Amino acid sequence: MSAVARQPGSATPRRALLRWLGWYSAANVPVLIAISLRNLAVSQPPEGGVARAFGVLMFVGHAAFIACLPAALLAPLILLWPRRRPLLLLGVLTAVLVSGTALVDTVIYQQYRFHLNAEIFNLLFGGAAGEILVFSPAMYGQAALLLLAIVGGQALVARLVWAGVCRGPARPAGPLVATLLVTAFVAQTAIHAWADVAGYTPVTRQGRVLLGYVPVTAEKLLGKLGFVSRRADAPLRARDTATSLNYPLRPLDCAGFPSRPNILFVVIDGWRWDALDPAVTPNIARLAQRSLRFTDHWSGGSATRTGIFSLFYGLPGTYWHAVLAEQRGPLFIDELLARGYEVSAFSSAKLINPEFDRTVFARVENLRLRSDGSRPSERDEDLTRDFLEFLERRSAERPFFGLLFYDAPHGYDVPDDFPQPFQPSWDRVDYLDLSPDFDPLPFHNRYLNCVHFDDALVGRVLEGLERKGLLEDTLILVTGDHGQEFNENGLNYWGHDGNFSRYQVAVPLVLYWPGREPAVHHHRTSHFDVVPTLLEELFACTNDPGEYGVGHHLLRAGGRELLLLANYTDYAVVQPDRIVAVYPHGVEILDPRYRPIPGATLDTGVALEALRLRSRFYR
Repeated sequence: MSAVARQPGSATPRRALLRWLGWYSAANVPVLIAISLRNLAVSQPPEGGVARAFGVLMFVGHAAFIACLPAALLAPLILLWPRRRPLLLLGVLTAVLVSGTALVDTVIYQQYRFHLNAEIFNLLFGGAAGEILVFSPAMYGQAALLLLAIVGGQALVARLVWAGVCRGPARPAGPLVATLLVTAFVAQTAIHAWADVAGYTPVTRQGRVLLGYVPVTAEKLLGKLGFVSRRADAPLRARDTATSLNYPLRPLDCAGFPSRPNILFVVIDGWRWDALDPAVTPNIARLAQRSLRFTDHWSGGSATRTGIFSLFYGLPGTYWHAVLAEQRGPLFIDELLARGYEVSAFSSAKLINPEFDRTVFARVENLRLRSDGSRPSERDEDLTRDFLEFLERRSAERPFFGLLFYDAPHGYDVPDDFPQPFQPSWDRVDYLDLSPDFDPLPFHNRYLNCVHFDDALVGRVLEGLERKGLLEDTLILVTGDHGQEFNENGLNYWGHDGNFSRYQVAVPLVLYWPGREPAVHHHRTSHFDVVPTLLEELFACTNDPGEYGVGHHLLRAGGRELLLLANYTDYAVVQPDRIVAVYPHGVEILDPRYRPIPGATLDTGVALEALRLRSRFYR
């Protein structure tokens, strides 16, 4: 006997449940719209009547599409097994999953301007979640309360809808609501397809604010109907179609020198350019006085993956997936191994995510993959101890290359008993508190205290090198993988991987080079320039740098009017006066403070140069 009692006007239990499913899906449309509208707080309003109309239809149509996804799962179950209680429970659980995911996504989007995606889930579930996201117990408590509120709200809506279904027979309102929602979805799809061909960016750029929005294009169909594509951004948006790398364009031709200095890369995660200061980093600042210092230095992106990738390969982050697929190590490491260097990596975060074990260090045997410790500061201390022990046991017959990769500023973690001179300092990081009006000073001070802590560890490393008599025979490079933003531009950006502004991409660069006169260089440089400099200066490689990367010699001024930078999902063409940000859904032309430039048009030459840089090292 069916668990669904016959109701007035309900011919069968199945029909009653299907009516409930339809109205429950419709009831979740305004819920999802309300959640998605949160992203408008950090988005530029559309300009023009067509763009505004599209924005309204897009929110309604997309919410209707997302709300109906659970229905696609439940409808067959209702037809096969019309049991009220389990099916209503399953409906509530799927709606909780959808609305909860949408809400979490708005928190991420407001801070970083990207959505939950496969790359983020790969990081979170690839064994590095505890190192990437450092949450306080209070934040977990807030999240639990929010989850309970979502569950309670969805259960209440489901119960009210069921009560409405039981009160009487179907009415014409149901088909009318369904027709309006379908019309909104079809209309926004058609407008976007037209705008894509017409190059009307006030429409095409709006889709990036919505989680899972799939922009529909119909270039071929509209072309047959007489619409000619006028997209100036087509070269930028073209996808890489190459199947294999052509890296390098020709083998290295290097003579080398009889002496082989030790090489040490010290990378501090999230260390931005203005955090190199005698008060914040006294040990590194003293080293900088004896070194080459570059004051306008940019990483290859605003994320760890692209920052480290650009440092070791001299290639834009757009090549990451191809390099990973072939597990192709960088020429720089290949050359070190060929010359007998002992290559080691001492990283706080695991080297398996991002997959540096299968890219940067793919050819290195017995690779140290992780550090011990339950928090970033503990792991930073562990890697420092391990490196100092390495100096004690290594063979003096071989030169060494070492990477020390610190993580405390990225995790905003500093030991409780370590001095914290920058006050007031946030006692815990609560990402849910961040908003355009949030006072960034305590948060920024906590970050500076973390950098200060890692500087103390770097000081121990420098003392260890000096104690072993290695300081004058070791080239030391100190830099960051990317920057860290604290809403300096007033656009509610916090952290990194959200944009390509100076705050998220510019980093310090100190190059201690025994025998070289200290100097400060103010011309623009980038991580792309490190490998060409070392290959030429240390190993007398005569190749043009363009045969294995996109950089130049660090000491050569000029030639960097265009930088091709990347993060996990997007890339950008960065020029001194503008940033052309390229997203899966479109292109924006922004000023250095990340505001759209009114009336700006894309320079075709810039687009073609970006395409050339992205395709140069494919067969």
